[in-house]
Amino acid sequence: MNEENESEVVSRSLLLLIRCPATKSKLTNASAELVEQLNQQVNDKTLFDQLGRPVSTPLSGGLVNEDHNLFYPVCNGIVKLVVDDAIKLSDRN
Repeated sequence: MNEENESEVVSRSLLLLIRCPATKSKLTNASAELVEQLNQQVNDKTLFDQLGRPVSTPLSGGLVNEDHNLFYPVCNGIVKLVVDDAIKLSDRN
């Protein structure tokens, strides 16, 4: 059985290769707590991407950049590494 944390949706080896498309910084798997908070906002219809589009699909996980201000969602097992699809986190500390 795999001992990786359930919130680790992207393998550590892949994280060594990919970077944030906006800042070029390293990415890490988002904590389960952060994903839960964002999913609450999805349920409340108060979560929006960089273009102001509402996020309506529950998140199964995501990646956060080094500055912890951008969240790249994982939906249906696919990481959306597109700046326009990112969720800004700078107001959540």
